[in-house]
Amino acid sequence: MLLADAPYAGFANLATGIPAAVAAITFAIKVDQDRVAFRHKQAEAAKGLSSELYGTQSSMAALNMLDYETFIYFDPVRKRETHLSTAKVVTGLRTTNLETLSDDDVFIRQSFDDLLTKLEQIAGLFSIRYVRWSDIKALVGYYIDVVRSDERLKPAVVSYAET
Repeated sequence: MLLADAPYAGFANLATGIPAAVAAITFAIKVDQDRVAFRHKQAEAAKGLSSELYGTQSSMAALNMLDYETFIYFDPVRKRETHLSTAKVVTGLRTTNLETLSDDDVFIRQSFDDLLTKLEQIAGLFSIRYVRWSDIKALVGYYIDVVRSDERLKPAVVSYAET
């Protein structure tokens, strides 16, 4: 008697369906494991971005320029401290009269160049969905809000970033 005969027909269908069900479950588990692994890579990338963004003296100087009305910075090129205010930062980020840049203006611009380069890298990873907004919001969200809300900084930073 064969499995396909009447009393065993249901068992035969079940027996052939079991490998397909096992394969489907195995595939679903693998997809979920891959999703978790990719999510872990996204989180690790965001952690690395934090080190990149806050890891250099010049990008930190630019972030502090956004954060404080006045601050004392160490200029590694001139090897001295310099006292800068928000008004001086706005002047330093100008896009005209570039032939009259002071040493402080050069320091401001170099700091923002470094910061903007790092932000462009973050934006690139975000645009290809390698990192999520929830991953980078803590890194950049505060400073985005600072620039948006400060009517002195906003036009200066935006026009400088566009050049």
